[in-house]
Amino acid sequence: MAPQSTRLSALVAASAAAAIAVGIPHTRADAAPPAGFVVDSIGGAFSEVVGVTNLPDGRLLAWERGGRVWMMTASGTRLPEPVLDIRDEVGAWRDFGLLGLALHPNFPASPHIYLLYVVDRHHMRFAGSPQYNPATDEYFAATIGRVTRYTLDAGVGHTKAIPDSRLVLIGESKSTGIPILHQSHGVGSLLFGQDGTLLVSTGDSASYITIDLGGQVSEGYVNQALADGIITERGNVGAFRSQLIDSHCGKILRIDPETGNGVASNPWFDAANPRSARSRAFSIGLRNPYRMTMAPDAGDHDPAAANPGTLLIGDVGWGNYEELSIVSGPALNLGWPVFEGLEYHPGYAASALANPDAVSEGCAPIPFRDLIRQDSQAPAGFVRGCAILQAENASASNAPTMGSPFGYTGTGYKEIRPGANTWIQWTTTVPATGSYSLSFRYANGEQAPLPQTILVDGVVV
Repeated sequence: MAPQSTRLSALVAASAAAAIAVGIPHTRADAAPPAGFVVDSIGGAFSEVVGVTNLPDGRLLAWERGGRVWMMTASGTRLPEPVLDIRDEVGAWRDFGLLGLALHPNFPASPHIYLLYVVDRHHMRFAGSPQYNPATDEYFAATIGRVTRYTLDAGVGHTKAIPDSRLVLIGESKSTGIPILHQSHGVGSLLFGQDGTLLVSTGDSASYITIDLGGQVSEGYVNQALADGIITERGNVGAFRSQLIDSHCGKILRIDPETGNGVASNPWFDAANPRSARSRAFSIGLRNPYRMTMAPDAGDHDPAAANPGTLLIGDVGWGNYEELSIVSGPALNLGWPVFEGLEYHPGYAASALANPDAVSEGCAPIPFRDLIRQDSQAPAGFVRGCAILQAENASASNAPTMGSPFGYTGTGYKEIRPGANTWIQWTTTVPATGSYSLSFRYANGEQAPLPQTILVDGVVV
């Protein structure tokens, strides 16, 4: 098959040498702000604040990585007691902690806040049991990410969360959470779509220092996670979890904020299992989407339209690119790990690791890298049985077999060169007389058209 020349999603890649925040100059912390800007300290002393959001009445909620949520008045005065303190539950180590918070769009009529965080392993294992000690942390170990909802108490002006209002939307058990298998690439952001659905960004939970194709890698915790039941062997595919539709990792998840179930209009929704990763997935192929936001004036108010709005996702790159990914609809594949930015990642693009979702009975498993350029979650739509005729195995004239760059399926492709005696020919035997469908995949890497003719048994079709 020929290499494809297009991506499955819209991307903007920025050089890693440039500032990640495009258009923001890199200045010293003590430098004077540019004209039109002021510097003002509000709220007093915090411990690692990672986000602030506005309430409709002008007050502010700020949350700390360690697990505390604070209320500030409209004038910037922080109240003396936190709205919520879940430091005993939150695993605040390396890149992890309480990283995402979202306010219900109908607040205060629906006085809910939503939290996205990594769970301390000790809490995950022992909370509610005699072995649990709230003063104990178990960091640098396999655990999960979790999404929970709390209701703020209207009786005290929404300055306190009602403790027993806690509802776990994702991660009620070890096997249902967002796997945390390395020291980064975990949970990211929470935000609401225009349609009232809750969107969650997650990383691939793979190594950031080496090619990770599964198994125990340096500074990782896969063996521990397998023993715990956090993942199964099916999910032991390293960075390719971002392409595995049955994994919460490397995705934009879209859920019902009341239940945590996937939304029925999600592209791979399974009505028989609405809490599965498959049912929750909205877009795939992300590495470490630490932060995302919603473009203004976009989206549909009806969840059935599968159009929560246009997402702008900051996906942290590895060696060469930082990526701003634009997700304007469902089922987009952002390409990681075969792509970093707009370019093939040589370490992952060369891997023939098989996708466990793409196995036809009696056939060789199909590699992830091939399916990124096909229908990656419904391979039966392209691959029926084992009747795959690779161009590199065909007879040919004036069409040499090539193997570079990455992007082809099989072991190579035929490069068609203009000329009067150029052809590629396959001979195959069908099991019985009848009608058969033929599908051809090709790409033109040049600017000029290169028209071709397809014949079957000598007849132009």
